[in-house]
Amino acid sequence: MASANSGQKLDARLSYSYLRDEAKLHELATAAGATTKAGAIQDAAAQEVILLAVWLPALQEVMHTVSPLNEKIVITCVGGLQPDFTGQTIGLATDLKISVAENIQQLIPKAKVVEAFNATFAEIIASDSRQFDFEPPSVFYCGDDAEAKQVVASLVKDCGYEAVMQAIFW
Repeated sequence: MASANSGQKLDARLSYSYLRDEAKLHELATAAGATTKAGAIQDAAAQEVILLAVWLPALQEVMHTVSPLNEKIVITCVGGLQPDFTGQTIGLATDLKISVAENIQQLIPKAKVVEAFNATFAEIIASDSRQFDFEPPSVFYCGDDAEAKQVVASLVKDCGYEAVMQAIFW
């Protein structure tokens, strides 16, 4: 989990939590900058904007360890796609009847869930330049709360991407 104060640039108050390797957790926080910290999952969950980035099989465990997240903006990039491009993903042959974001919304019904960054390749995130010639890459996002979507669009732009809202079918 990562969290931030939505009224400031993304790196203004960023905290990492829930990595199983505490040394790696502190390494990531240090690499992200002076205003970034490593902390407990409840520290991240206390912020007003939370980025949920966990492996799908760990989702239930993580969601049961955090407070209810009422009225929090929860950005999810959690997907069902496996490293070999198989998995329970809508659009592929599967038994999945709802998206992972819908599942997360059911787990935290009073949170403002917005799906974003789930179709962004790691190579683009890790690159020194996120430009394609003079164009930034797009990050698609969707959700059912207008205010939350505005906050997420702003954070997407702060990260150097073009924010593209998609229709929601929840």
